[in-house]
Amino acid sequence: AAFLDRAVAAGRMSIPDTSLAAEQFSGLCLAGTSRPLLFSYRTTYPDEAEIAATVRSAVHMFMKSYAVKAV
Repeated sequence: AAFLDRAVAAGRMSIPDTSLAAEQFSGLCLAGTSRPLLFSYRTTYPDEAEIAATVRSAVHMFMKSYAVKAV
């Protein structure tokens, strides 16, 4: 949240609740990797490429929602 607070203060992001947004980002990163293991609907660990792809997707989705668009 502190990182996001700085991005908002610098005008790079528009986030009304940075604590919630930090939780949302964390959830996006865990969605395709850790959560399936936690709830036992996946039995193998993701490899580094799968983890990287999941995080890239999370960053993309998060930035589409919260990044300030250049005018």
